[in-house]
Amino acid sequence: MGRPDLIPRSYTDFIFSAICEEMGIFAGVGLIMLYLLLVYRAIKISLSQEDKFKSILAFCLGVSFAIQTFIIIGGVTKLIPLTGITAPFVTYGGSSITASFISIGVLQYTSIDSKSEAINGKN
Repeated sequence: MGRPDLIPRSYTDFIFSAICEEMGIFAGVGLIMLYLLLVYRAIKISLSQEDKFKSILAFCLGVSFAIQTFIIIGGVTKLIPLTGITAPFVTYGGSSITASFISIGVLQYTSIDSKSEAINGKN
């Protein structure tokens, strides 16, 4: 029974505070845990790759998701100044969601093992 309509720009910059207002702190912590899981998987993919380019690309994608999440959540909680960066997969915006899904697609491509490509004859 929260009032997220009282939060200014709740659909863009303050989406995390609107989620916590409407669904509670456990939903906010759950969202943070999902972002941590995404970054963890990206770093795990990076460490498991033998190809240096794929390894660096996966690491950089994971770090970019982590930085975006830290800036938006830190800005909402007044830890750091709020900027115009969107929260990946949550904030309203067509180009942001498109870029996030493209990044996930590239991350999934980097997770393909080089050995399995050689076995299947694609290398």
